[in-house]
Amino acid sequence: NNVGCESKEAERTESFALSVHVVTWNVASAAPTVDLSDLLQLNNQDLNLDIYIIGLQEMNFGIISLLSDAAFEDPWSSLFMDMLSPLNFVKISQVRMQGLLLLVFAKYQHLPYIQIISTKSTPTGLYGYWGNKGGVNVCLKLYGYYVSIINCHLPPHMYNNDQRLEHFDRILESLTFEGYDVPNILDHDEPEATNCHPCP
Repeated sequence: NNVGCESKEAERTESFALSVHVVTWNVASAAPTVDLSDLLQLNNQDLNLDIYIIGLQEMNFGIISLLSDAAFEDPWSSLFMDMLSPLNFVKISQVRMQGLLLLVFAKYQHLPYIQIISTKSTPTGLYGYWGNKGGVNVCLKLYGYYVSIINCHLPPHMYNNDQRLEHFDRILESLTFEGYDVPNILDHDEPEATNCHPCP
């Protein structure tokens, strides 16, 4: 997805486009043993990506795995780092809740224009206390715009649709940002010195 931006500096208007690649994947407790070049579009020479957003569900969260990941970086994060770092991408945020993982990478030249506002984990499994279901979120400011990213893992199957909607509403309600212009994820704000719009 491309996002077009117009940044006003003095009397000059500069337009540019940011290219964002979003990945969501239920890895079903598998270890990262496959080549992910196609998934990350690394073989597409026509793409000039600026940001990667990667959401994984059902990572292995057994006690041994969680203890190992607490002491060392989990193998999925390490794999994405190894693949994207040589391409001048920097990991700007990582949020983990049991089997849920949200990673955000950006090209280094965008770092001065990115501010991490908050990260949050919202469990919805086992009466709202267990993190096998729920959502992880990162809220950031990108070129003056608030951007909130959520990676969710909800109850499966269509017959659980009402429960899925209930869990998603609970995740949205939990995302509050005190002290900022946008107190809740569903609120909108005016950009600061930046005007962004979707590209056709």
